Amino acid sequence: MSEYLTVSNISKSFGSFQALKEASFSVNEGELVCILGPSGCGKTTLLRVIAGLEEQSSGEIVQKGVTISNLPPDQRDFGIVFQSYALFPNLTIKKNIIFGLQTRKQSSEIIENRLNELLSLIGLESHKNKYPAQLSVRRVMSKADCVSSVQECS
Repeated sequence: MSEYLTVSNISKSFGSFQALKEASFSVNEGELVCILGPSGCGKTTLLRVIAGLEEQSSGEIVQKGVTISNLPPDQRDFGIVFQSYALFPNLTIKKNIIFGLQTRKQSSEIIENRLNELLSLIGLESHKNKYPAQLSVRRVMSKADCVSSVQECS
């Protein structure tokens, strides 16, 4: 497998508080990785730095051989699913899933194909016109994962 992501010596400080200290790891393409630790240890900060939502104080992030450390979030191919399942409550499941693709100005054919692929994968084809509040927590979690996964099609 080829290396997909390399995080090297990432540190992040908020004023005098150091949230991350020299975090380093690599992920091969197709590999599944979990970041575990106690509350307040920097897991979310690390994910936000990787996604470009926070700027690291030092260190480097390389994706597929390209340094992305200073790129804005919209030029990185990462999504985050937060524990709160931050979904748009006023949008249907379908519209939540395709929101990112529409924002990235993907063609309607790509959007429709990716939507159908993901709905099939998580078994929500018959629920695509429902709103998040109309689904069980388990289904909302699947849908939130789906929103994050939609980014890989571009």
